[in-house]
Amino acid sequence: MPYPSMAHPGTSMLWTGQERKECLNPVPREQPVIVYCNSGLNVPLVGLSLLAAGGEGKVYDGGLEEWLSGRHAPVEHRTTPV
Repeated sequence: MPYPSMAHPGTSMLWTGQERKECLNPVPREQPVIVYCNSGLNVPLVGLSLLAAGGEGKVYDGGLEEWLSGRHAPVEHRTTPV
């Protein structure tokens, strides 16, 4: 779930209440969720939004950039966006 999609358009103000729940509807709830971002800066906001919407997850604070720097880091590519 991209961080900008969790905010009011043109601002950094995150959705609240029902808008937040609707935004996070595509997030799977039947298995653990790991939230991350490219650099690790926005991920706490995504994680907190998930918790506030009643979801569970863990925050990977290293960022995707750090993860991909490892030679053997597993990566799964999606063919359809969430």
